[in-house]
Amino acid sequence: MCKFTLTPEAARQIHAAAHDSNSEGMFLRITGRPGDAGAVVYGMGFDEMRDDDLVMESETVSIVISPDHAHLLDGAILDYASLNTGHARFVFVNPNDFGCAHRLGSCGHCDVRCRPRRASATPELACH
Repeated sequence: MCKFTLTPEAARQIHAAAHDSNSEGMFLRITGRPGDAGAVVYGMGFDEMRDDDLVMESETVSIVISPDHAHLLDGAILDYASLNTGHARFVFVNPNDFGCAHRLGSCGHCDVRCRPRRASATPELACH
């Protein structure tokens, strides 16, 4: 079994995207594959259900995940949040993703590689 959840804001954005792309009624497919240094590389899009898919619902969004990806996505949450760059985007909060937290200390909002903040005189780290 795999548990994957959406925040209410992520669900709102997904419903809007489904409407805008004429994909209403389709499943949201979430993928996760191993990346560098313990990071998980994510993917998502609207898709049809396959015979072996794990099917779940969160915040009225029907989600499918391949059993091959379930171990990397179990317990993950998909949010839609404003980042310190001023932009909003989907953010995966995943206890199985050690890419950022393992190397740099958890910033709690990593959806892209963490890197040193260039504008800072100190070696402070930030997610961009």
